[in-house]
Amino acid sequence: MNFDDNPQEAAYRTTVRAWIEANAPDMSVLAPEERRPWQEKHKAIGTIWQATKADAGYACISWPKERGGAGGTAIEEAIFNQEEARAGVQFTYFMTGLHMLLPALMEHSKDEASLARVAPAVRGDEIWCQLFSEPSSGSDSA
Repeated sequence: MNFDDNPQEAAYRTTVRAWIEANAPDMSVLAPEERRPWQEKHKAIGTIWQATKADAGYACISWPKERGGAGGTAIEEAIFNQEEARAGVQFTYFMTGLHMLLPALMEHSKDEASLARVAPAVRGDEIWCQLFSEPSSGSDSA
């Protein structure tokens, strides 16, 4: 199996890398203790970065445009994620919502009020979480 980029993917990677270099947040403005997840300033920078990506069409690249995505391909999304990680600007605040909960909501819900919550989450205006409880063990499966 060949994992090298084809010419179209290589061109996309070059474009993405240049965009990230031009737009990535400067993490050096944070003191060392502020660079940890869930520190207020770190979270604020992550939220701004998420909105910046969304405005440029780089948040949820493979999602439909009507849900706040870019209507791109899974390969384009993978390339962006690789380049974002290479640049050290991945923030985990939005992962649960954007990688687990909202895809399931888009796939299985027809409720427009619920679906209207997707685009704000793509921009980082909302952070979704998943909660579990096991008061007497097995309650979630009951």
